[in-house]
Amino acid sequence: MRKNRLLLFLFVYTCNFCFAQDIFDFRHTLEFADYLYESGDFRYAAIEYNRAGFLQTLPVSSQVRLFQSYLYSDQFDEGIKKFVSMYPSKLSDCDTLDLIYGKLLINGKHYNEIEWLSNHSQSIDRSQSLYLKVASDLLSGNWEHAILKRKELSESQNLAPITLLLEEIENTRYKSPAIGMCLSAIVPGLGKAYAGYWEEGLFSLLTVSVFAWQSFRGFQRNGTSSVYGWAYATLSASFYIGNLYGSFKSARRKNYMVKQKIFKDAEHIFSNIYCY
Repeated sequence: MRKNRLLLFLFVYTCNFCFAQDIFDFRHTLEFADYLYESGDFRYAAIEYNRAGFLQTLPVSSQVRLFQSYLYSDQFDEGIKKFVSMYPSKLSDCDTLDLIYGKLLINGKHYNEIEWLSNHSQSIDRSQSLYLKVASDLLSGNWEHAILKRKELSESQNLAPITLLLEEIENTRYKSPAIGMCLSAIVPGLGKAYAGYWEEGLFSLLTVSVFAWQSFRGFQRNGTSSVYGWAYATLSASFYIGNLYGSFKSARRKNYMVKQKIFKDAEHIFSNIYCY
């Protein structure tokens, strides 16, 4: 009898101990998700926050971390789908959540949805709405439309870095491919130097000049029947024509690099405004 009582006691004690140490309950799952988030392991943090959300409704602070995890791990479309599943109206009653959702839309290149979000969200303020609209314009390449909002931006202290970026965009001067070709037609390589590629320009000048000189020497020695002269004349003409096309491409490449720098600067600025 005493033996049976002992076994029953051990069984009850073991069950209570296991229940008390349930590492898969809501509290432990949320703690583990927070640990992953704070460790920078955002992809797995999103998985654990979702797991916790299946067990119990996530508090707003954890929802913020969930969508930030999607944002920081570049899972933009997954984050958008999750937000819509939690908020079918595509609006929450929290400015932070709506703003993060807007960031997911912009990074996921869903620019056409930003205008709707900015106009319908009752949570985000005027400055936050302007932030989303300008971010959408800049990162979608609609820079002229973004510049029109510069006066509004100047009224918000938080958005001062964006104002400086818009001033940089407005003052940026692009290289003309046509001018680059004309310059290289006059002096080989000058169009590449105009685009900022001095070494390439110098190489083109030396190459065309050397071949032209060798061609001249061949014709001077043997007249117009000189094979040597015609061979170098052909090479010189080929490099000269290539130099014209290269100058055109160099100007376009320079413009592309300038635009890419602006895009990177815009991404950096927007990722550092309204961080949570």
